[in-house]
Amino acid sequence: MTYRENSDFELGEDDVDETATGGLFLAGADVRTLSWLSVGGEVRYRKVSGVLGGGGVSQIFGDDQLGGVAVSLRVSLGL
Repeated sequence: MTYRENSDFELGEDDVDETATGGLFLAGADVRTLSWLSVGGEVRYRKVSGVLGGGGVSQIFGDDQLGGVAVSLRVSLGL
């Protein structure tokens, strides 16, 4: 993952350009409820450490990670 932060009013080292590698977990399922209807979903979890925390609010709060959990649900119609 690449994280960039650029400012038009840069003061010294205000701009950020960091790259880091992390993990991704992805799981999903689809279930056919009728001959023409399916219901499904996915859960995604991503964690990338070491990108934030060098300055600004992320440094104040001790946050050095990007990522988190995302959930999606879907309904599919068709034969």
